Amino acid sequence: MTALLFAASGYATASGTEPAFKEHCGKCHARPSSVARSFGGREEQRKKAFDRFLSTHYAEDPQLRAEIVAYLLDLAR
Repeated sequence: MTALLFAASGYATASGTEPAFKEHCGKCHARPSSVARSFGGREEQRKKAFDRFLSTHYAEDPQLRAEIVAYLLDLAR
């Protein structure tokens, strides 16, 4: 449901949402593109690394984490 609200607001990328990142990460990480490039490797490796990192870095909720990871992967493409 959260993703649908974000998508309806016009802030959605192909699979992730900017507001989720801004609300939960933006206070400390003002440049999402630098965060998106912080994990190297292929997309699937990056996805796992982002998810693993975020699970212990202020994004314990799996749905929120999925939205943020998708947004970061979209930026890294």
